[in-house]
Amino acid sequence: MCNRMLGTIGLFISLLWVLTGCMSPPGSGGITDYRHVSGLTAAPVADALAMAQPYGANLVCWPGQGDRVLAYVIYRDTRPMTPIAVVDGATTYYLDSATPLPQIGQVLESSAVSITIDATVGNITQFQTTPTFDTSFDNAGTPNLTLSATSFSVDCRRIPLAEGSSTGYMVQTLYLAYQNTGLSGEIGHPASYSMMLGQKSAVSNRITLLQPPTLNLPQDGQLPPTGFFRCLSVTGGTAYQLQLSTRAAFTSATTVTVSATVVGQYAVAALDITSIYHNGLLSAAQGKPIYWRFGVKCDGQQAPVAMTDTRQNGWVYSSMRQFILPQLPPQ
Repeated sequence: MCNRMLGTIGLFISLLWVLTGCMSPPGSGGITDYRHVSGLTAAPVADALAMAQPYGANLVCWPGQGDRVLAYVIYRDTRPMTPIAVVDGATTYYLDSATPLPQIGQVLESSAVSITIDATVGNITQFQTTPTFDTSFDNAGTPNLTLSATSFSVDCRRIPLAEGSSTGYMVQTLYLAYQNTGLSGEIGHPASYSMMLGQKSAVSNRITLLQPPTLNLPQDGQLPPTGFFRCLSVTGGTAYQLQLSTRAAFTSATTVTVSATVVGQYAVAALDITSIYHNGLLSAAQGKPIYWRFGVKCDGQQAPVAMTDTRQNGWVYSSMRQFILPQLPPQ
């Protein structure tokens, strides 16, 4: 009776694990906290922050962590269907920061990742990444992936995201399980551990990569001569706004926001000098600089649960220009 009850409880826990978002149930019992192993760090293999500043880049997140998650393998839902990154089990989200680069051709990040564990205690003994950058590209996209009881290796390939592209993600869990051998049906520490690779998750909500708007008129230091501010439209953008502020930081208390509409290749906001003087916040800055910029966003996309940076699917802003608001003549 006791054994049947324990078996029923174990089946319920396994089912709960699957229903709450993890594709494969872990083993039972405690292990040494591998997240504090010396030298283990978050390992985004293809962090293009050093190559190009991301704007409106994509955020990959997952619904939680088990105490036996060793790493997350991340895929884009585009071809080639190879991993773009592997991050350790303590990571809560990943910023896909590959952006178009100002050069001929595409730069491919093709990074080798290798992870090994100590089978007797389950600790990670190696989490190594070897990033490389080149201009070759294998359209076949077959990942070089190997998995054994104590080791995992894969080549992660990533090309820059195209401006305006909408990308979704799939996450695969690399986790720790008990070896069947040596358990003997006894309660207690098992004889050894092994690495297991779960199924890929469903595709996440899509996020669009947006580049900052390029300002057009007026020129820096000039008032709007025709009563219009404008910027070039952005691929994938669906909404635009003009911001004017008495502070370069564009804090909410010092900023006026005006909606813009797309006219041909431009996003245009109507705001003449008379309207500026009739705005109490801006008119108080007579004789001082007023800063302005354009923002763009892609409406209708659901924010990731773990979103911490508005660049992921919020407003993406241009560079800044300014003009000195002239003093009004005495009344």
